[in-house]
Amino acid sequence: MNTSFPKNVDLIEDIVVEIFNLNREEIAMIECISGGRNSKVYQMTSVNGRKDIIKQYFSQEKDKRNRLKVEFESLKFLEGQGIKNIPRAIDLNRGKNIGLYQYIYGKKIAGNEIKVGDIDLSTTFLLELYKLRTLEEAKKIPWASDACFSFKSMEMIIEHRLSKLLSLDQSSPKNEKLISFLTSRFKPLYNEIVQWCKEYAQEKEFKWDVEFPLHSRTLSPSDFGFHNALKQIDGKIIFYDFEYFGWDDSTKMIIDFIQHPGMDLSDECKERFVQNMINGLKVDQTLSDRLKISYPLISLVWCLIVLNEFIPEYFQRRIFSEKINPPEPKEIEEKILSGQLSKAEQILKEIAEKYKNFPYGAIKQKSTLDERSKKLRGIMIKVFEKGKRGHLPSALSIVEILRVLYDDIMNYDPQKTKWDERDRFILSKGHGCIALYTLLAEKGFFQEKELWDFCKIDGILGGHPECKIPGVELATGSLGHGLPVGVGMALNGKIENQTYRVFVVLGDGECNEGSIWEAAMSASKHKLDNLVVIIDYNKQMTYGTTHEVQDLEPFAEKWKSFGFAVKEVDGHNVEELKNVFQSLPFERNKPNLVISHTIKGRGVKFLEKNYSWHHKSKVEEQEIIALYRGLEECE
Repeated sequence: MNTSFPKNVDLIEDIVVEIFNLNREEIAMIECISGGRNSKVYQMTSVNGRKDIIKQYFSQEKDKRNRLKVEFESLKFLEGQGIKNIPRAIDLNRGKNIGLYQYIYGKKIAGNEIKVGDIDLSTTFLLELYKLRTLEEAKKIPWASDACFSFKSMEMIIEHRLSKLLSLDQSSPKNEKLISFLTSRFKPLYNEIVQWCKEYAQEKEFKWDVEFPLHSRTLSPSDFGFHNALKQIDGKIIFYDFEYFGWDDSTKMIIDFIQHPGMDLSDECKERFVQNMINGLKVDQTLSDRLKISYPLISLVWCLIVLNEFIPEYFQRRIFSEKINPPEPKEIEEKILSGQLSKAEQILKEIAEKYKNFPYGAIKQKSTLDERSKKLRGIMIKVFEKGKRGHLPSALSIVEILRVLYDDIMNYDPQKTKWDERDRFILSKGHGCIALYTLLAEKGFFQEKELWDFCKIDGILGGHPECKIPGVELATGSLGHGLPVGVGMALNGKIENQTYRVFVVLGDGECNEGSIWEAAMSASKHKLDNLVVIIDYNKQMTYGTTHEVQDLEPFAEKWKSFGFAVKEVDGHNVEELKNVFQSLPFERNKPNLVISHTIKGRGVKFLEKNYSWHHKSKVEEQEIIALYRGLEECE
């Protein structure tokens, strides 16, 4: 075996033999090509010209994380799920703490070279990982390093890291500046930030020590970014270094990326990344607010992470992973520690300037309501005022859905309500009928004056739709019945070779009904691509959130497993809704499902997340005044 060892390589011969046994090819040369914080990386070239990567992991008795095991098994799992932007894990030797990986041809990406297109590739990769969270194999994956599933856990990580640094020998000259920085600058700002975060969390109705919803969890590379990536000649980016891979909250994953000191992202790139992630995780409606609270907390964590080298075991790891044989540690220790302290000071300065205003949160999760949407809501409030009762917030969440269907999508004739070729519409969540009545009156199914007799004994409009009302296909109110009937209508259309479509709007809480899933199985069996199910996913029920009462997630995956073609949309964005409905059917021979992410009470701020307004049977004059004022003030 002709093996060339540059002077800077400290691999001993028995390790090389072990690698030779793994690789089954004669080795021509082994060369150290890089070192990180936790490992050394070698390029191994065989006599046949084949290249592989050897990774030698640093370990200590105090290490709780087996980095070799985590990285190797994570890459194997991802490869098995068809993830392409990673190196292939070839083999490992646990005894020698080395792994053998595919060699990747590509170049490192400097901070000033990172483009918006690169950001899009990184978010696509992370969103692919998010989709894997429902797999049975994923349940075996451990938590990511420093995983956080509540605001309290973020606070605890800061406390743990701070305590570890403050426990260092304070009499040592090398620690003097560190202790001064932590006590005089870090701790006061930390206390101030935690107080602000707790107040903001309370305002947004988050519980500090309660874990975030399960649908916000994702598989995260943890130490993720372009500092651990190579760009190939075709523009494809390969991400590596999965030593800290595991389960984490999407909030922390996003902030870790934009705050990682190993990258130098422009504000434009950070903004693009946050926007992409919010758009890709529409199911997580509290994400924007959680980002605002988590941003200063996770940033403080990073401020402490860069000070790790002051801790002896971390400094030993740094020395181990240097690419070249280092001089005596004492000769470089002062330089390293001084540089890390300067980084921490800069990070803390930025946190102090920005922590109350998440700098990359210009993206609005809510779509702005245009004049037509506001006008419809104004009519609905008047209907509510006249009837002095009703489920107004539940109706406000579906305004844009119904508006787009009746304005742009459905085929109907108000003068021929039994026309055979009409599209059928069923409001299965019948308690939201104020929105339906408003649209039916506007389109001429009945005279507007009928609206003002809502819930009156001599009027035709009750608190739930009835078939006697022109334009109403099915009496609804008892939840879970709309979809089964809609399936029957769609099946009849197929049998009779009719071209009409059937649109059914379900409430998200309604999806707890077993009849919904029985109907879903039937729709799939009969290949009803003329059926369009729209879920008003406002994530609120009568007395709590869908997560608290009966968590629906993974929602899209559930419907897909029942044979539906699924799309998700911002339920208050008119253009998005149009684009989705105009693409019907989504797939041939599959029933269609639209998960419409909405906000219960949208249009009147004080109605949002206000459970006391779910249903009103007695309304005071001042409450009506507040409704109109709230509508005037909405965006």
